[in-house]
Amino acid sequence: PSSVSSIDQTAFDLMTSLENIYVSSLNDNYCDYQGSLYLKEKDDNDNEIMRNLLRVPEGKTGTVEFSKDLVTIDKHALYKCSKIEKYQISEDSLNYYTSPTLGYLYNKSIDTLLSVPQGNSNTVRFEATTTKIDKDAFVDCDKISYVIFTENITDIDPETFKGMANIDTISPNSMILNDLDTYFELNNIHTISLQDDLDATYFLAGIDKEGTPKDYIDALPDDLSIAISSNNQRYTNIDGVIYSKDSPLKAIYRVLKSVQGDFVIPNDVNIISVNAFKNNQLTSVYIPDSVDYIKANAFTSNRNFS
Repeated sequence: PSSVSSIDQTAFDLMTSLENIYVSSLNDNYCDYQGSLYLKEKDDNDNEIMRNLLRVPEGKTGTVEFSKDLVTIDKHALYKCSKIEKYQISEDSLNYYTSPTLGYLYNKSIDTLLSVPQGNSNTVRFEATTTKIDKDAFVDCDKISYVIFTENITDIDPETFKGMANIDTISPNSMILNDLDTYFELNNIHTISLQDDLDATYFLAGIDKEGTPKDYIDALPDDLSIAISSNNQRYTNIDGVIYSKDSPLKAIYRVLKSVQGDFVIPNDVNIISVNAFKNNQLTSVYIPDSVDYIKANAFTSNRNFS
């Protein structure tokens, strides 16, 4: 009603069926737009504008449309809005951009992802111009299981994806791949997809660029799968064994722990890489005459070898 002069930020919490908030046009302090609560303001020409979003109802479903004049989103505005699948804002907005397909909220220059709708369960894909992910961009996004990173993304707070237990598949860029435990809980990741020309040599070898042990594959779950894009010209995965691709000298980079029993190395393999057979489930390995270089620790920690 028009008499309300103050609304606590938690006033509409736990109202999970509430889909719309409407405000009397006579109220001097608040107004509504598309069922969401805004602070009421006037521009220089005394026209009503909605620059400050205070609350979206928890029961709101589908798409939330923001005011084109939006400047500030209160930290509590989207609290527990788990049924929202897309955000939408006019192209005339001076401050924000929403992706038309996935409905994510970005700043106007589209270099920073600000918020992903909590009800969105699609595979996460970023705009090509995005370089930064806001720390709170994925708050309460419990339905997301797959995230694909572009190489441009270089600014991510280490806590952004921690605690998102449903993320079990990632397609990392080089920064994330070589520092995986900084950004993800390793025990949750069951599939890693290597994009087109991603260099994963150090990751597969279980070392960093200085040669210091950093074996994420050994720390990841035993059922880890590594999917490789058909456009990746560096590697190929054949039945859980990662080989070099289209190279004069063929190498085995890594045998995953899902490979069991007896293994015969193909006759065209020349190199067995660092840690290639580390800590797997094999009981025996046959090495053909073609192999002329076995790198350090290639067969370390193989307790099942007979």
